[in-house]
Amino acid sequence: LPRYDWREIIERYLCLLHGAKSDRAVSGLEVTLAEHDGSLNNVYGFLASACRPEDLILGDGEGDRLILLGQTDTPEVWAERLRETRVQYMKRDSLLHIPEIQIAVVNIWHGPLENKKIVRWVLD
Repeated sequence: LPRYDWREIIERYLCLLHGAKSDRAVSGLEVTLAEHDGSLNNVYGFLASACRPEDLILGDGEGDRLILLGQTDTPEVWAERLRETRVQYMKRDSLLHIPEIQIAVVNIWHGPLENKKIVRWVLD
């Protein structure tokens, strides 16, 4: 496992994605709470179960937002799927509370030549 260094984690993650010979773009989403009435810890757990195993979820260190990276050419569809999944989870389990979230599409990067841009965005 890489040491807990964001740059190294992201670089290794991108290396794995591009090593799979996939031609899909890498998209970035930013997740924040809609209101300050909950915890991103609950949201993190939800996202870990709702995202694909190869998606990367990082906290910003401040507890204000979560950053998602994943291979998709349609990040808007990915964001909408996460919103719908949250609603479905809460309908199935009335005791489950996942705070309302805002999901913003930040960017789409095409190919390994843009890896430095991805790393810079996450670190900023």
